[in-house]
Amino acid sequence: MRGQVTLLYGIIFLLILSPYASAHEAKNYTFILREDASSTKSVSPGILVETDSIFFVNMDKREGANHRILIDADDDGNFSGIDDLSTKWLFGSCELDDNGSKENEDCMVNEFVLLAPENGLLPGNISMIHQVKFNDQISNFSFHINFGLDIHSMINNTQELSPQINENISVNENLIESNDNNYLILLSTSLLGILIMSSILVFSGKKESE
Repeated sequence: MRGQVTLLYGIIFLLILSPYASAHEAKNYTFILREDASSTKSVSPGILVETDSIFFVNMDKREGANHRILIDADDDGNFSGIDDLSTKWLFGSCELDDNGSKENEDCMVNEFVLLAPENGLLPGNISMIHQVKFNDQISNFSFHINFGLDIHSMINNTQELSPQINENISVNENLIESNDNNYLILLSTSLLGILIMSSILVFSGKKESE
């Protein structure tokens, strides 16, 4: 009976700690795509990790100016390989109909790129090209981003990235709130299970004593 009680306490302790040992909440690093590509600067190690996302948004106000990002996913120097990625051409704005829907469904002003193996991207340096198309001319601006493995220790899951003096850092607060709610639901369900297990163990112990 003493061994069962010890096991029960161990389970309770692990469940209490489980939210603190979980992976970090995914975050977004925003690139504002401008006329001179001034914001597409390289991202140094220590800022991004797996499951974070890059958010590209076209803020070029020139009429007819489009932007896109080419990604050398396999690091072979060729940005048009079968394993490589690219965003769609991003517009400065999209025409809307009377109902507020886009007249051209292919028109996009922003796009997310997930930093994860399932998207064909492995931790390390990822070379990218920011293309700007204007008046039938295309300009290329090279940069790279670095993201690491999602290695975490026993820390509170609400810890955020270190403050950055960079307008490009943004946090997906809705995702963080959703994750916190999921943890609360999981913890509540686990505690209910523990109460049921406790009752069963106590009942079993009484029967053995008799």
